[in-house]
Amino acid sequence: MQWPMRGPIEPKDNFDNWFGPGKLLLLVGVLIVILYPGIVFGTQAFAYRDAGLFTYPAAYYLRDCFWHGRLPFWNPYNNCGIPFLAQWNTATLYPGSLIYLLLPMPWGHNMKN
Repeated sequence: MQWPMRGPIEPKDNFDNWFGPGKLLLLVGVLIVILYPGIVFGTQAFAYRDAGLFTYPAAYYLRDCFWHGRLPFWNPYNNCGIPFLAQWNTATLYPGSLIYLLLPMPWGHNMKN
């Protein structure tokens, strides 16, 4: 038994044809720019919890010391002073830290994390 031969199915003018994948991506992109303009244009950074309390201030302090030509042994601004160069999580001598040392602070921090 053979199936009856039919011609090509004509697309109807419905929601699926009007709203395809390309338009969906465009809509999502526009919504992201509307909701987070500071993040998209690099003037702000997502910084909350540990990133806001430790990571962002440590990155800012390291960047400040780097551009002033100092080696940051001690950070006097966190918790009444903490060792900085001796800590592993500050990534002071890590080559990947050059990303947020050389770029403007919100962009560099967003790219590193």
